[in-house]
Amino acid sequence: MASLPKLIGKRLGGRRGRHLLLASALGMVIAATLYIVAEKRYSFESIILIKRPFIRQVLFPTEDSSNSSVWSREGYYFLNSVLSDDFLQELLLRYQPLKSDLYAFYPQMKGELSDDEIKYYLQKRFKECFKIQFLGTDSGSFYVRFQTPHQAIGKSLLLDIIKRFEFLATEEQMNSLQTSIKLMEQLLERKRKQKQSMLLQHAANALTPEGVVLRGELQKSYENEVAEIVKNKTNLSLLLELIKVDDSYKVKVIKAPFTPPYPTFPTKTQTVALGLLLGVLFYLANIFRQQLQQQLQQQLQNAKDDNL
Repeated sequence: MASLPKLIGKRLGGRRGRHLLLASALGMVIAATLYIVAEKRYSFESIILIKRPFIRQVLFPTEDSSNSSVWSREGYYFLNSVLSDDFLQELLLRYQPLKSDLYAFYPQMKGELSDDEIKYYLQKRFKECFKIQFLGTDSGSFYVRFQTPHQAIGKSLLLDIIKRFEFLATEEQMNSLQTSIKLMEQLLERKRKQKQSMLLQHAANALTPEGVVLRGELQKSYENEVAEIVKNKTNLSLLLELIKVDDSYKVKVIKAPFTPPYPTFPTKTQTVALGLLLGVLFYLANIFRQQLQQQLQQQLQNAKDDNL
């Protein structure tokens, strides 16, 4: 009874069919070996929503445009601030395996670069492991992905990212608003002192027609500047109160991070595809070798015939 490879080989065309099977088997063995020795990378994902209350403002012609402008500005602020240098350094100190991987990526750094340069390159390489996207003003959400070979670390790290968003949306936001409000209060006080100083400077000419006109212009300019400052201060104060008391002004996790059971690279599908590709390449290389060998033998045979 014919063996199974020979039987399949006959179906595929005899010897060439057997060669194709052998080449495919060799390709699969090499691909499986690469799969075993390759560094597995796991992808952790999450979608975070920063829900915003409806803010009534007086700086813009319509309420819709005012809210859209504020949310867009805040969204890109969060996007640019979430992976700050200090926060990345904090994560590297907290997750030592990640720091060890980064040092392994730059094995020559310790002897050739300064501490500040090492810190810069580590943070730059670490940041490349993240992908954070602001999904737009309408949704107000952020897509976060982190890839790492450490399956046990990724979920915990994404939870730290979520806490970072919560901090940016509440505590840091409140601190920034409080600082801005204090600066505007100081600016109002300076404007008040400037007004008193100008009135004293023009007190001598206050009763003349020119003095009355100048006094009116100064008063109007002062009132316009103060009104603009007060509007800004009022809006910031309103936003600060909303953050303090409004529960909707919080971070909501739309897609919670979880530990994937299988690596995203390399996958079994990628391994099988690589094995088949290698098998086809080996088979084509074998055909080319056979054709070349036949041509060389034919040339040698022709040379012998000519000599006879």
